[in-house]
Amino acid sequence: MELSIRENSTNFNIKNLISNKYNIIKVLQSTVQGEIYLVENKKSKKFYVIKTSFRILYENHISKSGHNVNEDIIKEYCILKHLTLLSHNKTDTEKVCSNDINGFVKFRSFLIGTSHFYLIVEYGGIDLFEYNVKQQKNLKLNQNLTHEWHFVVSYIVAQLIQTVCYFHQTCHLCHLDLSLENILINEHNLQIKICDFGLALFFDVKNGNNNCHQFKCKQFGGKTLYKSPEMTNQQPFDARAADIWSIGVIIFTLFCGAPPFEIANEKDLRYQHIMDDKLDDLLSIWKLDHAIPDDAKDLLRAIFKPEKQRITDEQMLSHPYVIKCNVLKHNMDCERLLEQKPENLSSPLPVSTSPLSISVTPSPISVTPSPISVLQSPMSTSPSPI
Repeated sequence: MELSIRENSTNFNIKNLISNKYNIIKVLQSTVQGEIYLVENKKSKKFYVIKTSFRILYENHISKSGHNVNEDIIKEYCILKHLTLLSHNKTDTEKVCSNDINGFVKFRSFLIGTSHFYLIVEYGGIDLFEYNVKQQKNLKLNQNLTHEWHFVVSYIVAQLIQTVCYFHQTCHLCHLDLSLENILINEHNLQIKICDFGLALFFDVKNGNNNCHQFKCKQFGGKTLYKSPEMTNQQPFDARAADIWSIGVIIFTLFCGAPPFEIANEKDLRYQHIMDDKLDDLLSIWKLDHAIPDDAKDLLRAIFKPEKQRITDEQMLSHPYVIKCNVLKHNMDCERLLEQKPENLSSPLPVSTSPLSISVTPSPISVTPSPISVLQSPMSTSPSPI
């Protein structure tokens, strides 16, 4: 594993270094300060992701459109390098049976040119937003897949909550931009990887005391759909509680194919309905009565509350739905471990060995619930601008 940072006198040298080592496959997306590329290592044939950022934009804390942003590629590099080094302390067996420090993209290299920064990380698969859209189209075509989809969601949720709680409890790190777009998934084995730590923050927790005051935050960036009401209203908030709120939006969207609301404040009647503990009524209006299992709905009710009443990391880990998800994941991971030879523990499983995969054949059917009355479902699940 290459863990390095290099500074070259000219941007040309950096571009030469990258082009000599990698084939650029495609541009994955444009960011507020640069681009993200999918590349292939010419020698190993492994895929990686290169995130670029204009140095002048970084140094002036502005986006390509001239707006002030909190995006920080240097901080993201430091965070990912720290997390990656921590993950090397576990054996392959522990990594397979415990996803607590494996659910994020691993750092590979950081390069500095005269005009750009280049952050190179492992490739984690397609983003969960795209994956969810594919699966929701299949569910529209075949409702018999609902039980299998619930199984898949449980497997994803177990990984997500384990990883985020590890960030909070062990690393004192909060992501602050959790979303379907910032989670990658390997479609072969359903392993997820959290990415884009540009807004993440470490917190100085003294004496192991994880009280809310030590996680107080006044950073209000991120995607509108996933922001907690406190972030939306630009009030100081507990960063852990904000991540937990985002997890709730992610879970709801995986089950229903659309987010629960467009913005977490009183202007959105769907938000008001959910905060008034009328989640079942809202799902009934949308004709999604059976979209979410009862124990998962109970977890969502505990998440979609004002911050002081919201479920905590510890309470979430002991929630019946999360326990069920963790048991499912543990059993599946141990089965996979037994099926693999010891020397191949790190190799991905072939598609045929994963009972969790659902066909991803495209369908023209919309994944958004039909709008009904003033409590209509959001008309789009597209990413909100930062």
